[in-house]
Amino acid sequence: MGGFYKDQARELLNIPEQYDIHAVIAIGYQDEKEKLEETFQEREQPSTRRPLEETIMEGTFKV
Repeated sequence: MGGFYKDQARELLNIPEQYDIHAVIAIGYQDEKEKLEETFQEREQPSTRRPLEETIMEGTFKV
């Protein structure tokens, strides 16, 4: 996400100075597959990626 204020993000999220902030990402939630058009429902498959909990954190910075 572009156009965010790094200083405000650092303060709000309690990010220590030794860490650089390069990007901010907005993440939504997964809804019911049935709400998609049929062509998109066919493409909807469970992910084999690493769980988000191992990659990101929510809220303020935890040291």
